[in-house]
Formats: sequence, C-alpha cells, structure tokens
Amino acid sequence: MEHVNEYKSLIESLKLLACSYYEQELLLPDFVDVQDEVLNTFYESFLLLPTLIEGDCMSMRGIAAIVRLNNWITLAEQDESSMNLVSFKEGSEWSKVRALAKIALDELNEGLTLPDLSSISWLPK
Repeated sequence: MEHVNEYKSLIESLKLLACSYYEQELLLPDFVDVQDEVLNTFYESFLLLPTLIEGDCMSMRGIAAIVRLNNWITLAEQDESSMNLVSFKEGSEWSKVRALAKIALDELNEGLTLPDLSSISWLPK
C-alpha cells in the first residue's frame, strides 16, 4: 500500500474515537482536553481521506462509513447541549459516534484494539 502512514493515522484515530471516554482519558496525556484531542485527531486524519481514496486504499463501504461518522460528529457539534463533558462521556450522540467508529473499523476489516498513538507529538497547553 502506497499510503501506509496516512491509512495508519486514520485507523488509529478511528480506534481512539471508538474507545469509551474513560479509555480515551487513560490513553491521552493528562494535559490535553480529551474531547478536543479525540475529535482533532480524527479530523486531521479525515483530511487525508481524499489521498486514500485516490490511492484506492479502502472499499467504498469503508469510505461511506467514515463519511457517515464525520457527518454525525458535525451534527453532534452543532447541538450545543452535546458539547459538554458529561454529554461526551455518556450522551447518546457520542455513544452513536463511538458505535459508528466501530462500524467504520469493521468495514475496513480492522480490529477493534487500543490505538497506537506513538506517532503523535504532544504539546502541553
């Protein structure tokens, strides 16, 4: 596969997004805002999607699942009541986002394991 790093970045961001809030909190450094970091990690990898599509790196069903996930996140972010920590931890909107991330991983034939975040450089606030 020509775009190995881009694909890995996308998969690891999906794995992070699919984790429960408590797993996300354990995986990320103490100094980051968990919600912002999880969403930004996904968005940064989502921007790579056109390159992965052009490189024929994934199935149409996988692409559709990722776009559907991105759309659901966008809708959740537009609802002010879902943009607080309690909602991100336990709200139905974010539970749906986590479920859609799992579906995307499944469509890409990727296992649901803890993400490897070793390629991310963390900058303290």
